[in-house]
Amino acid sequence: MLFPAALPRDSPLALLAPTHDHGFSAVEVGEIMDGIYARGDRLMLWFLASHMALALALAAVHGTWLVTITVGGLTCALFALSVWAMPRTFFTRVLAGVAQQAFVALHIFQLHGQSEQHFWYFTAFTMMIVYQDWRCMWPGALLIIGQHSLFAWLHNVGYPVHFFPEDHVGFTKLFFHFGIALVHVVLCGYWAHLLRLQTLGDAWRRRQLQQDQQMLEAQLTRLRESESKLQASGDALRAASRRQRAILDNSDDGLWVQDLDGHITAVNVAFARMVGRDLRQVIGTHTRDLVCESFGEALTQHVRDSLKTTTPVTREYRHAVQGDERILEITLRTIRDDHGLATGLAGAVRDITERRRLEAERLQDESRLREAQKLESLGLLAGGIAHDFNNLLGVIRANAELAREELQHVPQADDVSQPLTHIEQATARATDLTRQMLAYAGMGRVVITRLDVSAMVRDTASLLRAAMSKKVVLQFELSEQLPEVEGDATQLRQVVMNLISNAADAIGEAEGAVLLRTFHRDITQGEVRSHHGLDPLPNGHYVVVEVRDSGIGMTAETLSRIFDPFFTTKFVGRGLGLAAVLGILRAHGGGVDIASTPGSGTRFRVFLPVAGNAATPAPAESVVASEEQVGTTRAEHAAAATRLSGRVLVVDDEAMLRTLAVRVLSRAGLEVLHAEDGAEALAHLRMTPEVERQGRDTPPAHVDLVLLDMLMPRLNGEETLRVIRAHHPTLPVILTSGFSEAVGASRLLDDPHVCFIQKPYGAQELLKLVAQFLPAGELSTRA
Repeated sequence: MLFPAALPRDSPLALLAPTHDHGFSAVEVGEIMDGIYARGDRLMLWFLASHMALALALAAVHGTWLVTITVGGLTCALFALSVWAMPRTFFTRVLAGVAQQAFVALHIFQLHGQSEQHFWYFTAFTMMIVYQDWRCMWPGALLIIGQHSLFAWLHNVGYPVHFFPEDHVGFTKLFFHFGIALVHVVLCGYWAHLLRLQTLGDAWRRRQLQQDQQMLEAQLTRLRESESKLQASGDALRAASRRQRAILDNSDDGLWVQDLDGHITAVNVAFARMVGRDLRQVIGTHTRDLVCESFGEALTQHVRDSLKTTTPVTREYRHAVQGDERILEITLRTIRDDHGLATGLAGAVRDITERRRLEAERLQDESRLREAQKLESLGLLAGGIAHDFNNLLGVIRANAELAREELQHVPQADDVSQPLTHIEQATARATDLTRQMLAYAGMGRVVITRLDVSAMVRDTASLLRAAMSKKVVLQFELSEQLPEVEGDATQLRQVVMNLISNAADAIGEAEGAVLLRTFHRDITQGEVRSHHGLDPLPNGHYVVVEVRDSGIGMTAETLSRIFDPFFTTKFVGRGLGLAAVLGILRAHGGGVDIASTPGSGTRFRVFLPVAGNAATPAPAESVVASEEQVGTTRAEHAAAATRLSGRVLVVDDEAMLRTLAVRVLSRAGLEVLHAEDGAEALAHLRMTPEVERQGRDTPPAHVDLVLLDMLMPRLNGEETLRVIRAHHPTLPVILTSGFSEAVGASRLLDDPHVCFIQKPYGAQELLKLVAQFLPAGELSTRA
């Protein structure tokens, strides 16, 4: 190297030292310089070809053809061969310098050594810079020294050449001739070295730029991929946000998010609709600005409680939403960051008004069902008790009557007659009690007629006034244009009497007033919810009987029990009045509505369907013997005492009643057969299954009339009657039961040869009814 690898920083030559500013290895430097050498070989070929052309031109002028062709041709041929055989090698580069100097010598020889021809030296060595290798210049420089030294020696020994005009060439002259060329060689070598370093530095920088570019392209590619992924993530996030928004907006629950200051940051459509504002108007609004002051205070406390826990806090509120009071269920949950610090709250509000309404209706329905089941159970109990009591009362009543008849023939029987009268009175009162029990059970005797309720109340006004204290004023507001209802007048009269009596008892001995109103009203389904087990009234026209008193009123507990059998708030009383009212209304398809406040009196409203209304129950046809048919006046007793003739079959599972009936009928002159159930009765009538298999023409066993109990084991009254009618369609049958004819017997009374008598019946009642089918003194001719 022209300079050492490292120079002191304070050395003057440090300013001229080239900078090694690349990081290539020797192999990488060789790879880079191969391109420079190849380019230098090509340029040098063109340059030598130019020299050859110039030499041929000079040969034509000076007549130096032999030297020109020999030197120039040999030089070009050798260099071309070297380029072909050893391209980009140091030898080729050295040969290029020698070839340059050969042409320089040729040109000087052709021009006879003119001094200005030294220009060819400078041109030759300058051209060598294209190789950027200062080492390849020194062989040419040595050739200059040798050439000049040879020519000078030849000149000094008598072989003059045209280079030197002097006679003798000294060292100084010789150095002058090639010294300038050597200086130029040094400068060109330095420039070639600088150019080489510059080329390597540029290559290094290009490589760095390429690497940077590749790195930037890679980063750009990654950035584009990241951007694509980010775009895809953004699209997915927006799609998810749209789906989430769709889900939130499709929710009927109002959802919102608020910061710790209470400002709303996000809501859904349902929440905006609940507060009656646009969705964009709600964002940023404080929660207290959306509700009333009292609700806002409760909600603020709700927020405080939610911030104290990590679990949701749910509470119910009543709040006016767009003018309508609603029941709202609000749930708040605290939003916390990764450190557990509260950053806001998420809330959900649900309108549960409809749910609460349905729950209330369900509870009412369940209560009504329980009440109906209780009433049904109590009704069955009351009906069964009344039935059994009627059987016992029938025995007592009939035996008392028979005893009285016997005493008519006994002198001085007054001491015994009085107790019999008490027995008969007690029996009558007990019979009235059982009738009330049957009315409560909906099994009472019902004679359906069309009647005007206002007229019925007017007819019983005196009885109504007699049922209350003189201090109580009874007022009437009776509608004159009231539609008729279908019902049993006696039972409806009992309803009014019981309500008036209950109102009078509520006032007691104090002064007060009772108002009895009648009016007509059209109601729709569910408008009037009936109470205490009665079904809700359907759409239709109804006559309303209202009884309003100024008494002490009732508590909720009392109000829930007033229709229970034997429940009473009075010191005395049976407590069956209102229970019977309920049973009667159930039988008539009606309803009752009660309003009472302690200290403010009570209002009863009884609803009866108008005749012809869809809610009106089908009339229960009755062929029961009327009061005229079963009257018990003394004249009728005397008529009934007439002796009868014929054969009667008594069928009853109650032994005492059966024995009593046999006795009564036997005393009247009748031949009596008896059976304890339907199967035994059919055996008497020869209508057993064995007889049926022989044919339907087999006649019954000389029976003129059958007294048939409805409720019996094995074969009941209805089944027995069906078999009797199959064999003898006209045989008279008297049905009897502790229940009314409406229970089980009403559909059988369409037969003109069938009638009904309810237990307990007296001996005279039974004989009078039997006499309708077996007249006195007439001998039966029935088979």
